[in-house]
Amino acid sequence: KAAGPDPIMLTKEVEQLRGDASEARGRAHDLASEITTLKMELNTREKDTFEVVSFLRAENDRLKEQLASYERDVETARQEAEQEKERVWIESEEQRKQLEKTFEIRDQDRFVLHYDTQPF
Repeated sequence: KAAGPDPIMLTKEVEQLRGDASEARGRAHDLASEITTLKMELNTREKDTFEVVSFLRAENDRLKEQLASYERDVETARQEAEQEKERVWIESEEQRKQLEKTFEIRDQDRFVLHYDTQPF
């Protein structure tokens, strides 16, 4: 009779292989679960990152508009100050001319008074 593989040994090997396969399936299932969890985390982080970037862009736009508004306010204030300076200068020139005219009239009156009171 030809001696073939021992059925008990073959049974043990088959049981060992089944156990190894079952363990491999368990590890594969665990890895698949971990991959799913990591994908969900990645999606959440991408969403969070997108929301943060969107918020920062909106905040940046808001601050740029606020800065532009301040720059317009500064320009308006500068123009108003320039106009006020011009108005004050014109008023002071008018007052100076009025004073000069007043002193000129007084000087003429004094001259006339002085001339009229001089003996001949």
